[in-house]
Order: sequence, then structure tokens, then C-alpha cells
Amino acid sequence: MPYAREAINLTRLAKEEERACIVVSDEYCHWSRGIADAVIYAPSRTGLFLESTVGISLALSLLVDSAAAAHPEESRERLLQWKAHAKRLRLF
Repeated sequence: MPYAREAINLTRLAKEEERACIVVSDEYCHWSRGIADAVIYAPSRTGLFLESTVGISLALSLLVDSAAAAHPEESRERLLQWKAHAKRLRLF
């Protein structure tokens, strides 16, 4: 989820459905430890003129690919459920 408010709501939704939840965020995420089962912090302070989200994107992409490849049937089912979840969270 690209935005903090939506990420908190999605994490709560995952917990309601008794799903394990891992949050991937930068080092400034203050709420994730209190809700998620695990947190992966990817540094965002790069020293560049414009801050970079490359670390977060890379960590998340590797994690999602690994989980989807390990459980293809569950991944297909969750993808089908995503439309209803996006509507409930008022993302679109």
C-alpha cells in the first residue's frame, strides 16, 4: 500500500481475517510494530537530493514474488479477493 492511512487499514483487515501480516516500510513507520506480525524496515535515507524508495520497493518485490511462487493457488485466490478489499478500503 503506498499510503500510511490505507496501509494501517489494510493491516487491520488482514488481522480481522486472521492472516499473518508483514509490513515493509521505511525507518519512519511508527505504527507497524503494534499491529503487524513482523516488520521489515528498508532504509529510505539515501543522501540523494530526492529521497529514494528503491530499498522498500526491492524488499517488497522480493517478498511478494517469493510468497506468490511458493503458494500459487492461494495467490490466485487472494488476487481475486483484492477487488472486494480495495472497494472496502475505498482505494478507488
